[in-house]
Amino acid sequence: MDLKTLIKANIRYKKGSFKSIILLMLIISLSVTTIVSLKKNVKESLANAYDRQDVGNVTLNIRREFLTEERVAEVRNHPTVKKVEVLPSLVPELYRYSGGQSCHFNIRVMAMMDKVDRLWNEEKTGYESEVPALSKGEIYIPRGMAEQDGVKVGDTVTFDFKGASYDFVIRGLVEEPVCGSVYMNMKIPFVSKEDFDRMTSDRDTALASDPGLAADFGRIVYITKADDCDLTDDRFAATLAKETEMGSYANGILTRTESLYYQGMEPDLILNIFLVFVIILSVIVFVVMSNSISSSIEMNYTDLGILKAEGYDSRRLKLCFLGQYMLAEVIGTVLGVFLAIPVIIYLPRVFESTLGSKIFGGVNIPVAILILLGILALSVAFILLVSGKIGRISPIRAVSGGRSEIYFDSRIRIPITGKGLSASLAFRQFLSGKRRYIASIAIASILVFFLMTMTGMTDAVSSDNAQSAMGATNSNVDIYLDFEDYSPENTAYVKSRIGEIENVIREYTDVSERYFMGMKSLMLDGQNLSCRFAEDEEVFTVTEGRAPLYDNEIVVGQVYAEDMGYQIGDKLPVSYRGRTKDFIICGYAVAMIDAGRFFGMNGDGARTMIDEYIPNYVGYRLADSSKKEEIAERLKAILSKEDSVETYDPEVDDGSMLTKTAMAIKAVIYVISAVFALVVVSMMCSKAFVREKIDIGIYKSLGFTSGNLRLQFAVRFLIVAFFGILIGTTMSLTLSEKLLSLMLRKMGIAKFVIDYRFMTVLLPIVAVALSYFFFAWLVAGKTKKVEVRNLITE
Repeated sequence: MDLKTLIKANIRYKKGSFKSIILLMLIISLSVTTIVSLKKNVKESLANAYDRQDVGNVTLNIRREFLTEERVAEVRNHPTVKKVEVLPSLVPELYRYSGGQSCHFNIRVMAMMDKVDRLWNEEKTGYESEVPALSKGEIYIPRGMAEQDGVKVGDTVTFDFKGASYDFVIRGLVEEPVCGSVYMNMKIPFVSKEDFDRMTSDRDTALASDPGLAADFGRIVYITKADDCDLTDDRFAATLAKETEMGSYANGILTRTESLYYQGMEPDLILNIFLVFVIILSVIVFVVMSNSISSSIEMNYTDLGILKAEGYDSRRLKLCFLGQYMLAEVIGTVLGVFLAIPVIIYLPRVFESTLGSKIFGGVNIPVAILILLGILALSVAFILLVSGKIGRISPIRAVSGGRSEIYFDSRIRIPITGKGLSASLAFRQFLSGKRRYIASIAIASILVFFLMTMTGMTDAVSSDNAQSAMGATNSNVDIYLDFEDYSPENTAYVKSRIGEIENVIREYTDVSERYFMGMKSLMLDGQNLSCRFAEDEEVFTVTEGRAPLYDNEIVVGQVYAEDMGYQIGDKLPVSYRGRTKDFIICGYAVAMIDAGRFFGMNGDGARTMIDEYIPNYVGYRLADSSKKEEIAERLKAILSKEDSVETYDPEVDDGSMLTKTAMAIKAVIYVISAVFALVVVSMMCSKAFVREKIDIGIYKSLGFTSGNLRLQFAVRFLIVAFFGILIGTTMSLTLSEKLLSLMLRKMGIAKFVIDYRFMTVLLPIVAVALSYFFFAWLVAGKTKKVEVRNLITE
């Protein structure tokens, strides 16, 4: 009972610290509960949508001419296969919206079917009760496609085939779980069966006079594993690729596991970033508690000695501190869990726009509680460890006042000057109590480190240097040449067009870099991967080894090679449409293509595998990017209307979804960091105020005003922030890239590169410095309440 009374009295006496710990733990509990719940809900919602539409374990895209009955039967009769479903599709060369430029998603137009069973409502908050049948001239598109292209219901979309175009009005946005996410390359819009049959008939008629139009006709094949097949989806697809012919003729193979991985990659990455941030915040809470306990022991040395003299042993006094801080942590934890409920209800809407599917599910109580109990258990051990100083308190010495403070006790003697009185006093006070400010310095360094890390990550989205180092082709002008199959006319067309294009560009500016390449899906060692065919070495960002020089060499994505155990010098089989050839790995490359699951070869290698190979994309990095629009207009005039010319500049085109997401992450982290800085500085200032109350009275008796003393407090904490900034900046320069490389590895980034620009460094420094200065000045307003007569009372 006496221990309970002591804890209650301690809480009343130090209610500021008690409330601060509650607030800090509330933020951590809210964040942990939200993160683990959303991770579970996103994963399960995508998986449930996939299962509900029963589209199998492998989705395969193949041209109609290559999907013979024999190949379908071979797959259907394979012992690991339960079901094969084949659906017809049409493959337009381009699609565009009314008044907009052409788009380059890999489109497979299909007729509306029973699998289209969820239509987003007008507010995009849920689904309609039913999906009305489409009329002639209407189309449903996946929500991810609409979000990426910035279109809405009622807009017109046009599909361009060679010699024909078809217009459709968007009737609604549907859920398409296989590849409906913004970050999936392929998209499947749906038209009425009447329109699909009409387009198919038109294309068949055109095909009779132009065999090159065979590429307009596709098939989407859904393959389901047998019930007794215990292979993973990836091994199942690899087994079919090795033991049947269909895989080598496919334009692309997507397993259920890959689809769920790619679609959930963005929310998983964002949540992981915040999870790391929460871990850092937890460390800050431990540092704050350590400082608070140490200060309490130091400031109440006499009182604790008296309690010891009255019979309280060190164990009971430790339990007093434990009860006080654990009660605050438990209250904050419980409040955080309850506040997470409305957040988990509304926050998924942020991800639904990119996923194209609605996120269902509530609070993941078991995992959240498990993690929070782990944090509380660590807190118990930490509090008992830090409060061990109580054992060194001597009752006799404490009662006799043998623990008095000695001010300005420092080996470094900094003079106090009249001109900079507040600043020099603040610095002298800091030097005299360095140990008391270690916690504040540590917290400032942690905040600077993480803020600088996150700023570097978001800045990399618009940094040419960082993007290039991570495998991006930073072009200002992109040209897509319109053809599909090999022919002497197309070969001549490409050669003449590239020459014309470069002559036009050089009328305006020089070319810094050229990215001339093509891309297809090929089989590498039984796995269907995207393959880049490079006519220019600049296409590949090689991290080890070199780019391919000969027609039997390839580079492999570094992350994928490490996961598969491939080494430079290994020989791997590459297959395409029944043709197989062994290639030697000559190097590792990085790119965010399919989260790093890719490989590449030069043009000579591509021609040995693909008879109809012609590179159809060329991008130019301009010496003067401001000329890009003029160049684009000139190029459009000389190229075919089916060809596409697009411009891009990372310094200007910052409205992409990726950029907006990165900026939102940075904004949230800066806000939470500011809240933590406010709480931490408030606690530190409050304790300093109590400790120096007599000093403040002395200063006032000497003529110092409240404004002078507030400024002195603020400057002192600015000095604290300065040392934290030095440590945090050093940590960032040393560790930030390693941390981000670890966090972003699942996106295919083997080594994240931060382009340390002026604002990358300045913004976190200014944010932390101003937070410490302003919040210290704000809390130091208590100096107004201290009067000279307090000295007499004391």
